[in-house]
This record gives sequence, structure tokens and C-alpha cells, in this order.
Amino acid sequence: MNFLRPAILPALMCLLYHHSSSAQYCTNVGPSSTADSNVESAQLTGDGATSINFTGCPGVTGLDDQTATQSVNLSANSSYTLNVQFGTCGGNWSGSGEAWIDFNGNQLFETGESIGTWQGTPPTALSSFTFTVPSNCVNGSVRMRIIQQENSTPPLNPCGTFTWGCAIDFTVVLSGGSGAPGYCTSVGPSSTADSNLQLLDIQGEGGSQINFTGCPGVVGLDDQTAIHSVNLAKGSSYTLQAYFGTCGGNYGGAGEVWIDFNQNGTFEPSESIGSCQGAPPGAQNFNFTVPLTAIDGTTRMRVVHQESVTPPLNPCATFTWGSTTDFGIEIGGQIDCSGYVGDDMSDPRIVSSLPFQEDYNNSVCYTNNVPVYNSSDVFYLITPQLYGVDYINVSLCGSTIDTYLQVLDTGGNVLHYNDDYGPCAPQSELSLFVGDQDTVFVVVQGWNNQEGDYSISINDGEVVGLTSLENDISIYPNPTNGIVHINGLGQDTNVSVIGINGQIVSKHQVNNSAEIDLSDMQPGVYLIEITAAGQKTIRKKIILTP
Repeated sequence: MNFLRPAILPALMCLLYHHSSSAQYCTNVGPSSTADSNVESAQLTGDGATSINFTGCPGVTGLDDQTATQSVNLSANSSYTLNVQFGTCGGNWSGSGEAWIDFNGNQLFETGESIGTWQGTPPTALSSFTFTVPSNCVNGSVRMRIIQQENSTPPLNPCGTFTWGCAIDFTVVLSGGSGAPGYCTSVGPSSTADSNLQLLDIQGEGGSQINFTGCPGVVGLDDQTAIHSVNLAKGSSYTLQAYFGTCGGNYGGAGEVWIDFNQNGTFEPSESIGSCQGAPPGAQNFNFTVPLTAIDGTTRMRVVHQESVTPPLNPCATFTWGSTTDFGIEIGGQIDCSGYVGDDMSDPRIVSSLPFQEDYNNSVCYTNNVPVYNSSDVFYLITPQLYGVDYINVSLCGSTIDTYLQVLDTGGNVLHYNDDYGPCAPQSELSLFVGDQDTVFVVVQGWNNQEGDYSISINDGEVVGLTSLENDISIYPNPTNGIVHINGLGQDTNVSVIGINGQIVSKHQVNNSAEIDLSDMQPGVYLIEITAAGQKTIRKKIILTP
């Protein structure tokens, strides 16, 4: 009997969660000192002009994680050579070194995955480790680890901690293997009662479909991969309907769904396509887009429903009441992205005239090129002289996603940015001086991992306005040597002074009229931004004289 479970939650709420990816490899490893023994270089040439070309020193304490910057593609049954210079960042001391590749994708560097060892005292000749990728390797991203450790002999502990030496990780993308990723399978409920995934439905490519019915409950993992599978295409969007229900009593809990897009045998937080919280029964629709970076081939989708918890869930958890169900996913093919302009600076969407407006979407055929957030971004090219303007106003107000907005020069330097613009937060809007730029790029990005429909408007920054107040407001004198008077304002009006770089230099909340002192500011050109009743105007330039 379930006496300890909490009362039913009043409603079932669906929320999407996206997080940066994290691995389950041991990472509390490596040296506590940056002195002496260290891998001076590592080179590995792979397929398709990919390679690892690493130079060490100065030393790094703990794990030197190069997985985000150093990656190589390898194929099953092919042979390669890893060249390592086991050296030093200081004194020369004897020790040993070893390298591993996680061929089976289980986040462990096992003895059988060692591709070579070294022992001696630097300086020594280059160590060349020639190896063949096993035919039963997994397909997808795994890690290669190289360790050098003083006062040691092989074999080394890939998860060891020590004083002098180094531990370095790299990314290896495997393909052509027949092995299945090492998914956690000792998971799920110990009871068949109550909470359970009752139904799941998703329509895929070529008429493929998963139409699953649960109950009676299953203890542990309910592996449906051999029975239920669906085909998905990279860049395409789908809707998964999950009915988080019950095989008995109704108790509060949560559900979450993951797809192992990178086929590394791990359901990472960034691969969650949605989660829900509440009490059954309730059908939840999860809309998602298969990343263009997804690996072709067979992978898994995992659905967990667990009582008495809140998202995010652990896809490898064991618990008492709920269900853990796996389904097959076949990823192959890709939508035609030839007409989707704007992925980067080299192929932007052209703003040929002002005013400019379009409704668009950043979730299909676009990638992440501006690393503020992990969402895909879209680039727009603006040529100020073409429109005869010195200022622009860019607005994403009215978008369906939480947005982030940047303006870059041709060198990729940030001229201005905005996250939440007050009147339409969490959407973005900004105004800035561009008269000194030949070309600028407006970059639209979703906050965090958000992708979807957005609405963009680009206008002359000096004429964007409150039509109803345009003729009533007066600003004088102009030019001025200090004091600026503004008349014709309404109640609770916000007035901002904006510098030539687009940054707000002062803010004022006023009623009816305002007197603003600019005498402490540097002489130059400023804008007055007036906000009232959720609207905005950018007035003519204010010239501050010495």
C-alpha cells in the first residue's frame, strides 16, 4: 500500500527543459600540480580531413578537457596512428603514459580499450600508437583519454589522481560500427502498480509510427526497441504525444522523454525533448526538431514516468512506482536546406530597404554560430548608407519564443545586445548608432536553447515612434550645452538618454515634462528614448556642445 506517497497534484503541467550537455565519464582525475611531466603534443589524423593536433604546456591541474575543441572522425575496421610526445613543462622525471578510446561507448576506459603505453624519462622519442577501430564499436561521439603520470609504470588508472603529470580528453566520432551503445539498463520501477506510461504516439518518415499501449506495468526497463521504432530525418520537426497515466491509483509525479541524438549511449540533459509534472491522467504533446548534428543510424528514445519527483529526471534512475520504456529510433536523411539563407555571416539574409519586417523560424536548417546561448541563430545584413540612416531600431517584440538579440560589426565584434526589452519582455529590442559602419549584422537567437517562430522588425531609429504623441512632444534647445527640456509627456513616462554606442547613459521617470541635465556628459550626439503606455519613440538627435 502506498501510504507514504503525497496527495495528488492539482493539475498536470507540461514544461520543456533544455540544459547544456554533460558526460558521465570520470572527470575528477589528473594532477594536482602544473609542474614537470606533461604531454607536450598529440596528433591523430582521421577521416575527412579531421584531426587532433594538440600542444600542451603550461600544465593544467585536474582534467584538461579538450572535447569541445579537438575532435577526430574514425571508422570501424580502419587503422590509425596516434603520435604522442610524452614530455615536460619543467623538470625531467621518470614515469609512464597511456591512451584509451571508449570504443563501446559506456563512458569507461577499459583495459581492452587501451591503444598504447609508454615508460621512460623525458625527453624521449615520439611514441606512435597504431590501432584498429573494432568492427563492433558504437556509432557516435566518445572520448579518447591520454594520461602521463610521474613515478608510475603501466598499466595506468584512467580515473586516477596524482601529483605530477596530466590527463587530457579528446572527442572521437565513430562510424560504421555494429555495436550497440552501452545504455544503462538496470533502471526503472520495482513495483508494477499505479503510475505508468499508458500511451505513446509519434508519426515519422515514410509512414513509420510508434503507437504504444502500456499496462500492465513492467518491473525495471520495458525494452520495446525490437517492437516499436520510428524513422526521423535531421532538421525535421515532429510531435510526440505521451499519455502519462496509471495502472492503478493516481499519484503526483513527473515524466520526461530523451532521444540519444549523438548515439553515445547516454541520455544527456541536452537531449531531453520535454518533461511534465503533475498527477495522471494527462496527454502531453512534445514538439521537437531533430538536430542537424544528429548521427545517422539506429538509436534509442527513453520515456520515464516516476512518482513523487519533479523534473529534470534521471534517465538511469531506479525507483518504486512508475515506468521506464525504451523505443527504437532510426535517424537518416535530411531536409533540403538550400533555401534557408542566414546561417552565418557568409550567407546572411539581406535587408534591402527600411522598414523591414518578416516572420521567420530559427529551428530548421540553422545552427549555433554565436555561442552566447545554445540555440540556433539567424544573421541579417544591414548596410546603413543604403538606406541613408545613422540609427537603426531592431525589434523582436511579438515573437513566440524568448529571444536574444545582438548587432555585430564585420569583424564579429558586439556593437550592442539586448535580452529582455521591458515593454515586451522576454522578447528583445534595441536601438543604436550605425552611421560609422559600412555593414552590420543583426543576429537573432533564442534564449538558452529556445527555437521556433519569431517576428523581426528593422526601422530607421530616428522615426520609430508613438504616432499619437509625435506632434505633442517638443525637445529643446538642440544643440544644447547642458540642459534639455522635454514637454508634452504623459503620466509615468520613462525617458532614457542613449549614447552613440547604443548604451543607455541615464534614465528618468517623469510626468508631463522633464528637464534633463547633460552637462556632466562628453560633448557629442545622443538620442532621447521616450517610453509610455508600452510604446516607444526615438526622437531626433540631441547635440551636446562644449
